[in-house]
Amino acid sequence: MSDSATTAARVRTRAALRQRREARRAARGSSGLILLNVVSLIDVVFIVLLYFVCTARLDSGERVLEALVEGVRGGAARDPFEIPVEPLLIVVGAPRESASVRLNGALQQETTLSQLPGLLHDLSTETGRGLLAPDHDCVVVASDGARWEDVVQAYNAVVGAGFTRVSLGSAR
Repeated sequence: MSDSATTAARVRTRAALRQRREARRAARGSSGLILLNVVSLIDVVFIVLLYFVCTARLDSGERVLEALVEGVRGGAARDPFEIPVEPLLIVVGAPRESASVRLNGALQQETTLSQLPGLLHDLSTETGRGLLAPDHDCVVVASDGARWEDVVQAYNAVVGAGFTRVSLGSAR
């Protein structure tokens, strides 16, 4: 084959490719762009938004959670003869019908979450005729399966009863 025959074959091949390309564009649409239907995407976004709005719990706000760190309590040295005081341990259990609360320490008592504020009110020397001073250490512990809302409600009940040294602990 000569150079002119090779050049002619290339031109025909390019023309055939160009025709195929234009046929594909015509099948897709005149502009050659792939269009995306945005309306269905907006519908999906609104459905997901609606799902989160419907499943969100709009409970009362939490109070400030104060972290108590060992060794940072004042600058005074502790008395070596001081008898250690066991903290009031409030264990929030997994909900069956309602969350159960177990008080450990000197009290060893089990109650429900709805009765906890009244019981703590009676135990506090500030608000009732109780045995525990307002600066008594109180630790709220969540057992396995306890809901976060119940733990926060127990924390708020302890703070509402007038106890000032409240912390969150972990089950050991």
